[in-house]
Amino acid sequence: MVHNKLMFGVTRPCVDCHITSFTPDLVYGDGTRATMDSGPMLHHMVLTSQWRPDATCAGSWLGLAGERFFASGNERTTIAFPAGYGYRVRYYDAWNLLVDLMNHATSAEGARSASTLVSTRQFASAGGDLHLRMRPLVQVQPGPSHQG
Repeated sequence: MVHNKLMFGVTRPCVDCHITSFTPDLVYGDGTRATMDSGPMLHHMVLTSQWRPDATCAGSWLGLAGERFFASGNERTTIAFPAGYGYRVRYYDAWNLLVDLMNHATSAEGARSASTLVSTRQFASAGGDLHLRMRPLVQVQPGPSHQG
């Protein structure tokens, strides 16, 4: 089991671009999918952008990891933004990953050897006409009743 491991400086898929979709997965080193049938479960994962303030936790210690911009669990739901919208990645952005894996196998091997993979299927890079027409995503900040 990997319990809420925070990894700093994870690799970004592109620089000075807009990401238009995220697809989470849990894979073994050889690229095969890791599922509960083989042991590991992706309990949760959260990607943050270090130098951007989080919409709800910016003023607390929880906000130190930066803006939360994508999260998933074992359902591994793909998110695709509407045409013309994307999550902006700037040259100075630094990404962090918080991940929690559970092991449903009878041995400890399964969860230790699996790793979280988040792929981007499409992105518009700088310099192209599409990049100039992209609109930024805006984080919605919940009201006081949603803040803990």
